[in-house]
Amino acid sequence: MIKKLLEAGTLITAYDPAAMERAREVLPPSEKLSYAADPYEAAKDADAVLILTDWKEFAELDLARLNQAVRFPIVIDGRNLYKPRKMMDHGFTYVSVGRPASYQAQQGKPRKLVV
Repeated sequence: MIKKLLEAGTLITAYDPAAMERAREVLPPSEKLSYAADPYEAAKDADAVLILTDWKEFAELDLARLNQAVRFPIVIDGRNLYKPRKMMDHGFTYVSVGRPASYQAQQGKPRKLVV
């Protein structure tokens, strides 16, 4: 997934609580790819947050803090860690892969994901 996003020109800040060392070996830091010390640092000023692993740490994020960190409150959840209603209640446009679309953009927040 990260390789495809990089090929598309996306700037990525990645975080994984268990695989950072291995990730750096496979995908070294570059002009378009950096690594963060925690999920909130990874989300800082992000246009969207992609959840691609189901680590417990991601399922227990402080959603208010996450919303404050991002540039646009968009979460694409590839692991279905959250209930759509909970994410909407915390101000996120939420796309949960494999579930029916049941989200809406929040007032005054862009809904467009730029890749």
